Amino acid sequence: MRPIALSKKPRAYIPKEFRDEENPPEFTLRSISRREMLQIQANHPQRLSVTDDLAKIQVALASIEGKKPDEITEEDLSVLSGLDLTPMVQASLNTLNIHLEVLQRCLSGWKNVPVSDTEFLSFDKESIEYLDAAIITELANEVMGVVSPEESENLEEVSASQSGPEMRNGAAETA
Repeated sequence: MRPIALSKKPRAYIPKEFRDEENPPEFTLRSISRREMLQIQANHPQRLSVTDDLAKIQVALASIEGKKPDEITEEDLSVLSGLDLTPMVQASLNTLNIHLEVLQRCLSGWKNVPVSDTEFLSFDKESIEYLDAAIITELANEVMGVVSPEESENLEEVSASQSGPEMRNGAAETA
């Protein structure tokens, strides 16, 4: 029988980077419900338009592609003049805030989280934002059920759409 519900049961999770270590950091997580996720997203609306700035970055990258650093000219980079990074920084902050709110709801503990060679961070919901940004992202993605491109290659069903599960080729599965 295929699963038709998320488990509310907390589970142990070891970040990918630490899975080969003898005493890795271990986090206790649960899945987030669709309702909880929609509430969080409603609290953090994205109203940013970065299309023009992304286009400028793409033009600049295309002009320097394959060049050595000493071959890049001011003309190559002139397209970046007037580039406003504020919307991109705001988008990153918004994403981080969503991840932190997801973890506030779904992270219930951790152990072996090093601060230094001799000190470990004790679990406290207020300390979540002090975790490494990459760990925050990985944990939030695990809670939300985000599937990485590498993981999707190993799955029969890659995603679910409003019309039902989709197969690897993108076609909707029919009964």
